[in-house]
Amino acid sequence: MEVISFIYITIFLLLTYAVVFYPVYKFKNKKNFSVIIPYRNEIDYIDKNYYFVKTQGYPQKKYEVIYVNDHSSDGTYEFIEDKGENNITNINLENKRKGKFSCIKKGFLNSKNEYLILTDCDSYGSKSYLEAINSSINPADVLYAGFFEIEGSKLFSLDTFFLVGVAAALNFFNLPSSCPGANICVKNDIYKRFLDKTKKSNNKLTEDALLINTVKSKKMGGINFIFKKDHILKTRGYSSIKDFFNQRMRWLKGGFNIDYRLLIFLIFNFISNILFVVNTEYIVIPFIMIFVFMTALMSKLDKINYMIYYPVYFFIYIVYTVLLGFMFLFSYRNINWKGREY
Repeated sequence: MEVISFIYITIFLLLTYAVVFYPVYKFKNKKNFSVIIPYRNEIDYIDKNYYFVKTQGYPQKKYEVIYVNDHSSDGTYEFIEDKGENNITNINLENKRKGKFSCIKKGFLNSKNEYLILTDCDSYGSKSYLEAINSSINPADVLYAGFFEIEGSKLFSLDTFFLVGVAAALNFFNLPSSCPGANICVKNDIYKRFLDKTKKSNNKLTEDALLINTVKSKKMGGINFIFKKDHILKTRGYSSIKDFFNQRMRWLKGGFNIDYRLLIFLIFNFISNILFVVNTEYIVIPFIMIFVFMTALMSKLDKINYMIYYPVYFFIYIVYTVLLGFMFLFSYRNINWKGREY
């Protein structure tokens, strides 16, 4: 256990170092954006989402919003149509339902600006969201990823911050993992190259993991995670425990198909958490190390008040990661990797 503990401490010290020294840019850009939002039956969230994109404190002529409807039947399409904003369009996906990825491609084909922003219809955030992305764009990077939190739950939000924070820290060390599919900005020409590269591939990755992996493996350019409070999006909570585990299983699956180093990291994390649970005298080690990492992360995101929930979150995290590991081992071939589409 001493060796496992030493490795664990070293890993989280490195992850904390990455978060602390992750660059935060403040460029004076004025880029043009195409915001692509796929949807299907989002009448409960469309009002928040529409208000979010409509009221951005960013020059209206510098961005467009493209909603892509995948055969909604609850009035979401009509809600958008009735608004009639100049820079907001609402298009339909033809023929039968094809899913979120097809909607994004449809939106891409109808986009006209240099940068694409990919988000979900149940997401919303600050009026300074576009400006937060704009000031982060630099010549070296082509893909930008951001954080998100769970609406109405600081406890579950700690988990999303933790997971995206680890992904960002791994990216700092040039190790691709994944990025939130609801908070991505990518250069238009890079997305075209991504579609061309993956057109004939029989991939086993979800769209967000596939995008970040393709950009990395094909050396298309740099990837930057944006550590800015105004860039954080809120999204809906989980409908059930099954929904929660299904999403986590999809994220975990990415590590088994992207990079062997990430695979080693995930296996070590699973094994060490089991050992810490069995050898309870060592449980203080992950408690302290994750606390150190999360304190650095939440301070950087200006969300340090969320740490009041950390003791409860830590218990939940240890339990669910152990369960997740066993579920993954015994049901790998039967997992519905696509999970919730929207």
